[in-house]
Amino acid sequence: MKTVVFAALALAAAVASAQGPLTPAQTLDRRTVGDLEFSPDGSRLVFTVTEPVKGTARPRTLWMLDVASGRVRPLTFSGKSDSDPRWSPDGTSIAFVSDRDGTPQLYRLPMRGGDAEKLIGRQEAVGAFRWSPTGRASPC
Repeated sequence: MKTVVFAALALAAAVASAQGPLTPAQTLDRRTVGDLEFSPDGSRLVFTVTEPVKGTARPRTLWMLDVASGRVRPLTFSGKSDSDPRWSPDGTSIAFVSDRDGTPQLYRLPMRGGDAEKLIGRQEAVGAFRWSPTGRASPC
């Protein structure tokens, strides 16, 4: 299944490059996909979608693909920048960085439903994090 997703992304890139190189201005007018992360069991893929420039911001949202059905749905709707999604080791939640409250902080989104929960509130921005191997401790 992972091969199918990567093949589709490679085909999309090949089609885009066949149309000629993009100018810097054109890249700002396009929606882009990044931060691809498969769930531990490989059944789901979480990724970011960066929207075209709106003023000075390029909001990023989290989306999820169900690999078996091909269904894609948005996971976040903050209007800010949600990035760096990482699955918990048991696949029950996703940790991510968001600037929805100003400075980028760490949030957790349960896959059973509900709102994203802020895990830490620091004055400094969260730059990088990872889950503990067992998932029993919050991402650090």
